Amino acid sequence: MYPIIGNTNQVIRAQLHVEDAPTTDSDFVGYTATRIEWRFRPQRDAARDVCVLRAVHVSLVVTTTLPVWRPAPTPPPSRALVAEWTQFLDATERHELGHLNIARRTAANLYQQLSGLTSPKCETLSATAASTAHALWVAGHDRQLAYDLATRHGATQGTTWPP
Repeated sequence: MYPIIGNTNQVIRAQLHVEDAPTTDSDFVGYTATRIEWRFRPQRDAARDVCVLRAVHVSLVVTTTLPVWRPAPTPPPSRALVAEWTQFLDATERHELGHLNIARRTAANLYQQLSGLTSPKCETLSATAASTAHALWVAGHDRQLAYDLATRHGATQGTTWPP
């Protein structure tokens, strides 16, 4: 979270840095960073005469940063400004939740796909699992980019200031 202090649309807008054309997600008023990691251990399953993945572990770490408005004490903010901020923050939270949901689906899909892999040889399975995990991570990253493109980084959801 980062503080926004002021009681006018102009002051708030300047602190949100929405005047400039954004170049990265960190230039937007809210942003979500995700990190997905995976690990596994190939092991021979003698009963089935195949190699399987054991100890499949997928971790997801998500950090969402949102603005927090702290109105200046005087003059008090107008009711309209309070309502606008509430609408704007709700929209920004909803947009960032979309990023979180994409990351969750990516991590769950990665776990499911890795857990089901088998191969006649463990060496082959390790390489297959690594390339599968990477491909699924790339697909998830592409979904994040497509989501931002479709929503214009949340603008179509109401993340512009003033609303």
